[in-house]
Amino acid sequence: MLGKRDPNSPHNDRALEKSLAALEISPTFIRTYFEIAQAYMNKKDYTNALKYFQEANDLRPGLSIINWYLGMTYIEAGQSEKGLKYLEDSGMSLSINQLLKMVDIYVGLKDFRKVAELYEQVIKNNPDNPQFHASLAVAYAQIGRIQEAIIEARKAAELDPSFAAESQAFINAITGGAQ
Repeated sequence: MLGKRDPNSPHNDRALEKSLAALEISPTFIRTYFEIAQAYMNKKDYTNALKYFQEANDLRPGLSIINWYLGMTYIEAGQSEKGLKYLEDSGMSLSINQLLKMVDIYVGLKDFRKVAELYEQVIKNNPDNPQFHASLAVAYAQIGRIQEAIIEARKAAELDPSFAAESQAFINAITGGAQ
């Protein structure tokens, strides 16, 4: 953790040194592979991070947390589509932050069907957040689900009246002012 924000931090080298020594003592202790991979992630050495997460996966195939870390590492390494495959296969119940990370990735890929699907999941657990409804409205509009986009835009304005003007402008834009 100490070197997380600085790839050149000596803490990362020290963590690697200790973790690699621990791996020699117990080569089947999966947590050690995570620690080594995380140190490489901190150093922005995604090749080695992937190697150690993959070795953990080889020891315990199908473990959802390993798939999650493999997915996020591939994404950090610039291989979003491969990373997303691991994330989707993880079978993990995702936190709101994890879902929103995936939204950002799918927005970058312009896969608005998946963005809408993810915002639907986010809203199930956070139904009173107007920004999530507004974002879902935009995703729906992008995929041609105009009536649903209008409903979500109105819901955002209902939850927070400060969204009202922007919501109406959005509705006018997607309907040509017909609503």
